[in-house]
Amino acid sequence: MVLTLKDFEQTYFYKTELIQLCKVYGLPTYGTKAELNKYLTLYLSGTPACDIKVNRKHTTSRNKTKITLETKILGEGFSLNQEARKLFAEYFGKEKFSFKKEMAVIKRQAEHNGETKMTVRDLLEKISRDGWAR
Repeated sequence: MVLTLKDFEQTYFYKTELIQLCKVYGLPTYGTKAELNKYLTLYLSGTPACDIKVNRKHTTSRNKTKITLETKILGEGFSLNQEARKLFAEYFGKEKFSFKKEMAVIKRQAEHNGETKMTVRDLLEKISRDGWAR
């Protein structure tokens, strides 16, 4: 099966699946899910594998921005991690909160559509509306 950019953008992949795809296409296989997604998006958009390099910004925990409801989901270091899980659990009044695939899809769609103003609050409201916070 040949993977197209359109198919890639419309499909949710687990990190292990992204690593396998990167191996198949000769891309870097380490980094965050966002980095792996970026490598694959570049490759499927026509960038040769030899031109796709790891370009990490080094951050320390002291430099991380605390996630709030007004944090933008793009460009401000937001990710679906333990800090977000804690905020979501608090927001929904739950002891534990589990992410759903659809939440990552929302973030990826925002990236694809250039929705740079979308905030964590917008994401949470969409989750509430669509019933994914059960």
